[in-house]
Amino acid sequence: MLKSLLISFSLTMLTFLYSCDKEDESSEQPDQILNVVLEYYDSYYDEETDLMITGPFTMVSGFLSADPVPKMIDVKVNGQLVFDEFFYSYGIVSFYDETSFFGRGKPIPFSGGLQVVTVKTSLGEITGKVIVPTQITSVSFSPSAAMTINQPVTVSWQGSNADFYSVGIYYNGVVDTIVKGNTVTFPGKYFKYPGRIEEASIYPVNGPFPGENTSGNLSGAGQGNLYYGGNPFEWEGQIVIGSGIESASSEKRNENKIREFRQSLKNKLLGK
Repeated sequence: MLKSLLISFSLTMLTFLYSCDKEDESSEQPDQILNVVLEYYDSYYDEETDLMITGPFTMVSGFLSADPVPKMIDVKVNGQLVFDEFFYSYGIVSFYDETSFFGRGKPIPFSGGLQVVTVKTSLGEITGKVIVPTQITSVSFSPSAAMTINQPVTVSWQGSNADFYSVGIYYNGVVDTIVKGNTVTFPGKYFKYPGRIEEASIYPVNGPFPGENTSGNLSGAGQGNLYYGGNPFEWEGQIVIGSGIESASSEKRNENKIREFRQSLKNKLLGK
């Protein structure tokens, strides 16, 4: 009886120690945090052929962070290989559409509906799904023609059911924000000088809202966020602010480099 108890105890301890070793091994695996942005493009410039290629296309950008950094194997969208070469730097592995300049990471043909992304590393696969947002059909402004200095302006839109929107207006640089719903009011503090609002861009985006402690939509051997930035609505018109003639202060401010609106959106979604 005692011998049986000793054998049973020994087996139990071996099982326990083996389980601890496995837990220690798994705890040593680095946490893989992944952010991926898919974007709609009508066309893109191909550096290799020196040609503008018409689409539509989906561009893919992203990065994976871990310590230590695992080996990246490939990135696929809807089963199609998009990347199999990557940039490693300071604990981050990057894959961007800019890599098309080096002959890899080129856009893929656009397809609507559900998008399935798979990122494979030496630690396993991270996967996620996102739906292409529907397009915006119309945009309105209030006021719509003229406004005084320091007056707020409200932008509203219809036709899309995206999770959220990135809205940018071009006045003395880029004024942009990310909102839920289909309307946003830019405070009057942004419009301190005479000038004009002549352009606006509204991007419908599906995916977790940036900056909130919401669960990501990527899972598997890691976690993170997957987004699709849909076809933007580009508005061109004229809303006169004050006299409509930029002041000296405004001209001086314009010496600063204006950020590209699309790049600003991408940086926010990628958490840069």
